Formats: sequence, structure tokens, C-alpha cells
Amino acid sequence: MQGKMIYCNKCGRPICIEEYIEKADYLKIEKNWGYFSNKDGTCVKINICEECYDEIVQGFQIPPVVEENTELL
Repeated sequence: MQGKMIYCNKCGRPICIEEYIEKADYLKIEKNWGYFSNKDGTCVKINICEECYDEIVQGFQIPPVVEENTELL
């Protein structure tokens, strides 16, 4: 049985999935737009590879909050 392939929405590179086991980590964003937006009633799903994430956050005026996890699941 072969797993599904996920692609980075920014660079288009595949984020490899084999037998439903992720071989690379990535950021998954899912947003259901609501009232007071121009996208009311739509759902957006985005996958970003780690390299593109690093590139994107370098351009932020306010950097994301990063916390260390002591236990990894």
C-alpha cells in the first residue's frame, strides 16, 4: 500500500510520504474564514516545507514565538 504525496505550496517540492509515514516534517495550515472577511465560508489548506518556512519567517516584522519541547512524541 502506498501513501499519498504532499507537496509544498510555496516551492512545489514533494514532501515525501511512504506507507503513511512522513519522511520530512512540514507546517500544515488550515483556516476556515468567517464573518468580517472577504473569504467568508471558504476553507484554505496550505502545506509548507521546513526550508520554505525558514525563508518565510525571515521576512516577518514580528518573529514567531518559538518554545522548546522537552518531550517529543
